[in-house]
Amino acid sequence: MANLVRERQTKRTKDFAALQAQYPMTDEFLQILGYSLEELREHLASRELTATKVLSAYIAKALEANAETNCLTEFNPRAMVILISVEREDFL
Repeated sequence: MANLVRERQTKRTKDFAALQAQYPMTDEFLQILGYSLEELREHLASRELTATKVLSAYIAKALEANAETNCLTEFNPRAMVILISVEREDFL
């Protein structure tokens, strides 16, 4: 049992490291995170922002929070895939 726990912790650590490399915090993400809900809605409606860009900003922020608090256990790996598919179909 201890081996299984250690294996899962190792996998989780690797998964989060990969996500942090994929979603580093950027100035653009910080700007997105500073928008109010209404501003986000306006930027999305006008296509100045994509939903995938907004999700990426919030993933980066969640990863920063997790680095300090260890509050996440996992991410839904399909969330971005689903969102990209929806955007391609122009549902947003």
